[in-house]
Amino acid sequence: MKNRTPFHASMLALCLAVACARGDKQNASDTNSLHIVSGTVSLPAGSVLPSDALVNVQVSDISRQDVAASVVAETTFAAVGRTPPFVFTLPYSPAHIDERNTYAVRATLRGDSRLLYTTTQLNPVITRGNPTHVDLEFVAASSPMEAPVPAAAPPLPGGIEARGNEPFWSVRVDEGTAVVKTPEELEGVEYMSGSWAQPDVARWIFSARREAGGILEKLTLEIIKQPCVDSMSGAEYPFRAVLTRDGRRMEGCGMQPRN
Repeated sequence: MKNRTPFHASMLALCLAVACARGDKQNASDTNSLHIVSGTVSLPAGSVLPSDALVNVQVSDISRQDVAASVVAETTFAAVGRTPPFVFTLPYSPAHIDERNTYAVRATLRGDSRLLYTTTQLNPVITRGNPTHVDLEFVAASSPMEAPVPAAAPPLPGGIEARGNEPFWSVRVDEGTAVVKTPEELEGVEYMSGSWAQPDVARWIFSARREAGGILEKLTLEIIKQPCVDSMSGAEYPFRAVLTRDGRRMEGCGMQPRN
């Protein structure tokens, strides 16, 4: 048997060190790989959501009652275009989990700048034998009653028409209905159940809504008693108009409806 030289001994030590390093790296990778909490969240039957509705789902550490729950995983997504029950996945790192603690999933749905739905049941996950898949149910969030807005007469008898340029649009309001037309919507889009409010003597606001695919779309038309000049034709009209459709604001002029 040949004797190992110092060179051979050095190479053997180097190989062992590399192998150990690879093993340590693999173990660290296994420890830090992400795990997942998944589930669904359902809406009450007949729910109609605003177009800006957002669903937020969180996994939180709820072990201590004297401090705010720390969030371990979170996701937020738009409800528009999704069919309830909403499916969610929440990746989390096992390094952030203490097996002695209690973790739970909570979901909320917000729209129109307020809380609309929330979950009220405790849904524990991950530790203490609890699952990593849960099916949640939304309930309507309680909110203070909104003060009613007094109804008002329209700025002109017989309705009003408004239109603007770049982008081109027009809207005609007759009683409680508004019909909006654009180059992409030549047949007109109808908003129902509308009403006028008059915040001051020179300003009127018409509000209406429509349901499209289970989503509640809103429209407001603000009419200001102020001379307005058409930006293309130069024609003068008695009112300035601001049309807002689902958060998109467009300006133009208001006038007596054409026959």
